[in-house]
Amino acid sequence: MTSMHAWLSGEQTSFHQISSDNAPVDTSGDSSKSISTANTNERVAVVHCKAGKGRSGTIATSYLISHSPYWTKHDALQRFTERRMRPLFGNGITIPSQLRWVDYVERWTSGGKHYTDSKAEVKEIHVWGLRDGVKVFVRGFKENGKRIEIAHEMQPEETDVVRKERLQQGSSGIVGVAWNILSQNLGSVRNGEDSEQKDAGAQVASNAKSSDMTSEATGDVIFRPKQAIVLETSDINIDFERRVSGVPGVSMVTSVAHVWFNTFFEGNGPENREVKGDRSGVFQIVWDDMDGIKGSYQKGVKGFDRMAVVWQNNDHNTEN
Repeated sequence: MTSMHAWLSGEQTSFHQISSDNAPVDTSGDSSKSISTANTNERVAVVHCKAGKGRSGTIATSYLISHSPYWTKHDALQRFTERRMRPLFGNGITIPSQLRWVDYVERWTSGGKHYTDSKAEVKEIHVWGLRDGVKVFVRGFKENGKRIEIAHEMQPEETDVVRKERLQQGSSGIVGVAWNILSQNLGSVRNGEDSEQKDAGAQVASNAKSSDMTSEATGDVIFRPKQAIVLETSDINIDFERRVSGVPGVSMVTSVAHVWFNTFFEGNGPENREVKGDRSGVFQIVWDDMDGIKGSYQKGVKGFDRMAVVWQNNDHNTEN
C-alpha cells in the first residue's frame, strides 16, 4: 500500500519491472518508462485477483482507510461494494479472514501505523464438537510471504479426547476407525475441569459446555503438538479437511474450512504500542465464521462447532 500511495501521489517517478529470474529491474533511467510528477493526477493503480473482489477489495479498502483520515472501515467497504458489485449481488468482500484484515488495518491506522512482526507459535488447538474424519493442519508464510506451507499436521498421538459421550460404542465404518485411532497413545481423558491447570489452554478447555455439542458431534478434542510449531511470521492459518469413506480405499472430501489471524493484532498490539501487545493469547471462532473452499464462503458439511487456538509470540522479527 505504501508503494502504491507513493506512485499515485507522485513521490515515486519510476516503476520496476520483474526480470525472468524474479529480480526487480530499475527503469528510472529509461525515459519511455518514467512518468513526470506533472502527470500525477493522471496516475492510476490497477489491483486485480482471480475474481477481482476479495483480495482486490481488501487492498483497495485498506488503502482508503490507511491513507485518508476520512475513510472508516464501514465507508470503505460500502464504497467498494458500490463500485465493484452489481445490484443485488451482495457485498464486495465476504470472506471472513479478509474482513478481519480490513479491521486490522483500521486498528493499525488508528494506532499510528505501528507493527511488530514475531515468530508465532501454536501451543494448542481446542475443538468442540469435532466430527469424525477431520484432519487439522497449521500453515504459515515462507520466504517473506511468497509461499504458504503446511507447518504441521496434527497426529493421533497429539490428541487428547476431552469428551466422547455421544460416540456410539462398537460403531463401524469411518467413525469407529477414526476414534480407534484417536484413542491410541493418548494422555489421560479429562472428564471435567482440572483446578490445578492455570495456563490459557486449560482455561479454554474448562469452558466447554454440553450445549455446544450437537447430535452429529463425535467429541471435544485438544491437540497438543509434541514439537513446537513455530512460524516465520505473526500470521497463523488453521486448516480443516474432512473426508468420509463408504468403500474401503475410496474417500471423498466433504468439508474444507480454514482461518487466518495475526497474533500482533489479536494480542492488542495497536492499542498497546509500548509493550508490543500481548505475548500470548487465545483466538476463538465458530464454524460458521470460517473461510470456505477456494476463496468462497462454502465449506461443505459441518466439521466442528467451535475452535480455540492457544498462541504465543516468540522473538520479534521486525518492527516498523
